[in-house]
Amino acid sequence: MENICKYAEKTVQLKSYKCKIVSGDIAFKDHDKMKWVAISNISNFKFAPADILFETALVSEDKFNRKV
Repeated sequence: MENICKYAEKTVQLKSYKCKIVSGDIAFKDHDKMKWVAISNISNFKFAPADILFETALVSEDKFNRKV
């Protein structure tokens, strides 16, 4: 999935990938920290405008998978 978000000072292109960690540690490049959260709790966090598309997709996918 890809999202292009235009801010006043810049345009941000974000791409998301569904991945699985098989070994090693996560290396940070653009952020200082991360937190694993349940999708059911994701709405408790504030997202940048460019991230909202991905947050919505995760929640929608989770709701679909619960119905199957």
